[in-house]
Amino acid sequence: MRVSLIGRIQEKALGAWLDFATRQGALEKLLASLRTRRGESCSPAALAASPQTVRVAAMQVEFELTKTPRAFVAQVHRLLSRAVEQGAQVAVFPEELG
Repeated sequence: MRVSLIGRIQEKALGAWLDFATRQGALEKLLASLRTRRGESCSPAALAASPQTVRVAAMQVEFELTKTPRAFVAQVHRLLSRAVEQGAQVAVFPEELG
């Protein structure tokens, strides 16, 4: 199947936008700014404690299109925050989220 010139330009433009919108530094900065209600960071370092018992939250996410990568990160953060508020130390998403 041949892609038209317009189609190739659209693909490149979309790819460039996605690369920019999902750059690691920007998303890490967003995650660093988000805090759980307990005031804990969502960083791996904040979760490094190794207790004897681990409470796990398994979450099923309904597929929903978001307008921006930031909106998607915020949606996942809300789910994770709720799990942490209920005592979860590890969260598992059965679906592939990204």
